[in-house]
Amino acid sequence: MNSGRSDEHPHVDLTPPHRVAENAGKGLRLEFNRGGTETIECMVSYFARHAVDKQAKSFDDGKEPSAGYIAWLLWGGGEGRDWTRRKKAEITGEDERKRA
Repeated sequence: MNSGRSDEHPHVDLTPPHRVAENAGKGLRLEFNRGGTETIECMVSYFARHAVDKQAKSFDDGKEPSAGYIAWLLWGGGEGRDWTRRKKAEITGEDERKRA
């Protein structure tokens, strides 16, 4: 897929309008800010459960990527995994300091 067109319907532009993309981004920011540490835990859990998806033959196939690859990217990809691990460590450290 490239420039908002699918292989199945190459003459139909599937690029969302600017406001649609903005609204989706805003919703994601609001959800993340509301969820806080709960969201971090959810993301860490997702990445742990789905690391095995990366072993699929078509995981990052440029022409026909697997559903697992697409989901992995929607959760932030490897960078998202690394970031959530760092944030979880920060949260855990802060919790431990509060208990001390």
